[in-house]
Amino acid sequence: MINFREWYDQRKPTYISLLAVVKPLLETLVSNNEVHYMVIRGRVKEYDSFVRKILRKDIDNPEEINDLLGLRLYALYFLIPKR
Repeated sequence: MINFREWYDQRKPTYISLLAVVKPLLETLVSNNEVHYMVIRGRVKEYDSFVRKILRKDIDNPEEINDLLGLRLYALYFLIPKR
């Protein structure tokens, strides 16, 4: 049986490092392309949330969880009605 705590603890530093690279890259990409955004937020899923998802979805293999790292870009989007 997989020790989920050990699996998570071994990978968390990698996801933290990945977030530290990807978030500034996304900020640069949207700024260089004149995308007007309010904020970009990123997070690495906490262990408690990781376990809740495993239990809720009855997951045997933690590799099935595809959202250990998340990024959100908050932007305003205006629609100009056609006349």
